[in-house]
Amino acid sequence: MAFNFFKKKPEEPKPVPADAARVAPAGGAGTSEGQGDKTVIESRPKEGPKEGPKVLFSGAVPHGDKRALKVQMDKIAERAKGTAKKFGVAQPKINMADRRTGGRTVLGASKHIGEAKPAADAPETAAKDTPAESAKPGDAVTPGEKTAMEAEVKEAPVSKEGEGKGAEGAEASGEVRTPEGFYIDLRPKVVTLPPYDKKREINVRYPLIPPYAYAHIYWDSKENELMYAVEEPLLDETERELLELINLGLEEMINISFVRAAKSNILIQYLEKNVQSILVELGTKVSKKTYNKLMYYIYRNSVGLNEIEPLLNDYYVEDIECNGLKFPLYIVHRKYQNLKTTVQFNDGPYMTDFIEKLAQKTGRYISYAKPLLDGTLPDGSRVNATYTEDITTRGPTFTIRKFTKEPWTPVHLIQTKTVSAEAFAYMWLVIEHKFNIMVVGETASGKTTFLNCIVDFIPPEARICSIEDTRELNLAHSNWLPAVTRAGFGMPTVLGTQYGEITLFDLLRESFRQNPDYVIVGEIRGKEAYVLFQGMASGHPSFSTFHAASVDTVVKRLETPPINLSPSLVEALDVVCICIHVKDASRNFRRLKEIDEIQEIEQALGKAKFNSVFLWDPLKDIINYNQKPMIFERIMKRTGMTVEQIKQEMMRRAELLKKMAEKDISNFEDFNKVINDYYKDSDMVCKQFGIK
Repeated sequence: MAFNFFKKKPEEPKPVPADAARVAPAGGAGTSEGQGDKTVIESRPKEGPKEGPKVLFSGAVPHGDKRALKVQMDKIAERAKGTAKKFGVAQPKINMADRRTGGRTVLGASKHIGEAKPAADAPETAAKDTPAESAKPGDAVTPGEKTAMEAEVKEAPVSKEGEGKGAEGAEASGEVRTPEGFYIDLRPKVVTLPPYDKKREINVRYPLIPPYAYAHIYWDSKENELMYAVEEPLLDETERELLELINLGLEEMINISFVRAAKSNILIQYLEKNVQSILVELGTKVSKKTYNKLMYYIYRNSVGLNEIEPLLNDYYVEDIECNGLKFPLYIVHRKYQNLKTTVQFNDGPYMTDFIEKLAQKTGRYISYAKPLLDGTLPDGSRVNATYTEDITTRGPTFTIRKFTKEPWTPVHLIQTKTVSAEAFAYMWLVIEHKFNIMVVGETASGKTTFLNCIVDFIPPEARICSIEDTRELNLAHSNWLPAVTRAGFGMPTVLGTQYGEITLFDLLRESFRQNPDYVIVGEIRGKEAYVLFQGMASGHPSFSTFHAASVDTVVKRLETPPINLSPSLVEALDVVCICIHVKDASRNFRRLKEIDEIQEIEQALGKAKFNSVFLWDPLKDIINYNQKPMIFERIMKRTGMTVEQIKQEMMRRAELLKKMAEKDISNFEDFNKVINDYYKDSDMVCKQFGIK
């Protein structure tokens, strides 16, 4: 059997025994690797199907007709399925060697299943104590090579808010060795980056998905700006043809039960064995380096999110923004703010398919009839996308805002000076005694992160109902009922709604029938505000976020269309927390600007009397406490405690939070355990931390 899109070997090969090596690093795509490389596939199964065609890939081979290629690949795929069974791919359970280094999984499949043997000649990615070194713009990255910047591997949460603990000057945390077979290292990387004030001298490279994908940030003298280049393995024409051929074969072999697998390592092993089966049936000759490059792109485009997968693995990236076809993607970098990248979508149908892939990942629906997408990726990142040129004239667009897999705790915000320990202690008392709170601020000012932090202070036995458009909150409480809205289907009704649509208003109305101790609404922007404030007025403590810059702005927005609340109803709000994002040429951080107690809503539009308990001083970068919280008098009337006793309790809790920050008890579960233990036996917890 011969293929018209490949050149045949000049001579027929000698017969090879069934148990002999079938793939050898000689000729074709693997000539650059030398004679010492290990083979990708050690042997062909003795009871496998008949011998496949012998094919020698050449860079000069023209591309064949894709339809004919598809028909031929269907036949190859059928034969490869039989070969795959010999490898054990068809089994519902796979014995996976789950290697862990430093607490995070290094993904890969070994030919010796169940054995974690490092390859003797495999490349290494070593953690060094050296700072970032300079790199030339456009330098190629070879998988396995030591790059211009030796990365300091350190676990760190990927969050939208704050600078991130350990982001600067991270210490080395060990060595990652290459296991046998394909592998990728998905642990978050935190490296030392040069300061932004000398941006013309910036020229650094650091790992994203080592040893394959790297970020290269450098000053582009032609564009007169900082550039963010994503550097990945280069494929020659032969390797691109082979990658396309393997993808066609995988389309016929993929088992949906494995596609739905939650763990990436299961998917990687499943893909790797199918790829090896296809290579056996084609009788190809590929080197280990070529094989690893092919597996990287197969992983990136199937398990990952195509070209933006490296960006999603960058600890420093907060937002990923695509403004349309043939325009470069932009990112929001923690250290260097807005940067233009080298990633760009140029093909319309491919871009449309990618938006559909985003929709599938979020579990939402998008089409020409409904071209707007708002959802959450499996890692917690929030996605907003458009589908057609009717909505966005440059073509399909998307924006991804990254969040942490493990939520930030108050300890993180104390360590980054975003919020003071005294402010958190005050909020702890406010939440414990069931007052109503609204967190306000501009876009990307840290509202959701701050809200997620303060709800950690809710008593462990309390029942919580949360309502969101897209899931962003993450609580440690077991007595928590999270709810999200649902899009409808079909033609809109007379009222403008769709059949089966569940809105924030519907969920909020029902939540008050579920006997909640606390109600949390991710963000209010419409008629659901009326139900929320009715609940506040009727004694259900409620928390929410809102877009506003000050207390007066909050009141104005609540009293005007489309919300239209009366001043007497707005008075049900007790505390307003204002967050800001400070961003200029030399600074980029978030702060709690102030905490205000609502005393009275005046009849004049947008006017309110309030007491600023905490206020941020931008000159000294500290949060000042005015020592006169009016809400303590209301707590005194509810509990019988004196104001002095309440102040002492607040300072005691502030001291506990400071001790936890000093000891770096920032883990989500560990922090909540301390708070829960404090509710049960505060004296015992204070004794453990040395607090009188």
